[in-house]
This record gives sequence, C-alpha cells and structure tokens, in this order.
Amino acid sequence: MKKLSAYQRIALVTFSGGTLLFYGALITGEDIFIPICILYTLICGLIHGICLLLLFFSFLKHPLQRKTIVREGLILWVNFPIALLYLFIYLYHQKILL
Repeated sequence: MKKLSAYQRIALVTFSGGTLLFYGALITGEDIFIPICILYTLICGLIHGICLLLLFFSFLKHPLQRKTIVREGLILWVNFPIALLYLFIYLYHQKILL
C-alpha cells in the first residue's frame, strides 16, 4: 500500500471531518451544527489555501516533480466544490433553497 503524502492526509482528514459534520447536520436537523460547520469550513479553507500556496512554490522550485505536485494540488482543490455541494444539499433539505 502506498504511503499518503502530508497533503493527501490533510485532504482526507478534512474531507472526512466535513462529511461527518454534514451528515450530523442533515440527519439531526439541529441548528447547532450550522456555526460549527461554518467555522470548520473556514479553518479548512485556510489550511487548504496555505497548502496550495506551498505546493505552488514547490511547483516553481522543483520542475521535475511537477506532475506529483499538480496531482496533490488537485486532491486538495477538489474539497472546495464538495463543500459547496454539501452546502446546497443542506439548504435544499432545509427548504431554504428551492
């Protein structure tokens, strides 16, 4: 089994945590999840933004590693549209977004 890089582990952990919060909010319908989810999303967005910036500098510095760096950047970036999808599903489920 291939060992995951630090960026891949960050993406996996933040995705898993966000998914658990999303299901918790969706299943229970409790309003307490809303501020927790917003704070979690902001913190994860900041962490992912810093990681993407570091990957960008690595991309410039290490031309032979660019394929790997781009793949890791895409893995991190894909969490942003997933978070938006979760938001739209939640708003639709709460009948806020029709």
